[in-house]
Amino acid sequence: MDLLCLGELLIDFVPTVLGRKLRDVPAFEKAAGGAPGNVACGFSRLGGSSGFIGKVGNDEFGHFLEQT
Repeated sequence: MDLLCLGELLIDFVPTVLGRKLRDVPAFEKAAGGAPGNVACGFSRLGGSSGFIGKVGNDEFGHFLEQT
């Protein structure tokens, strides 16, 4: 392994429509986020070997992050 990242994973809620105020957005899509997770994924996409150490909740959001 070339890179080991430690930290948090987050869920970003991205508006489905751009250019509106948040109160006027009809819906949001969820996307995995968090700097350590993003770095590990980006490094792997560039051909490196990476790992991640962190913890997620035992709920729907945590399961989403594990699958992403």
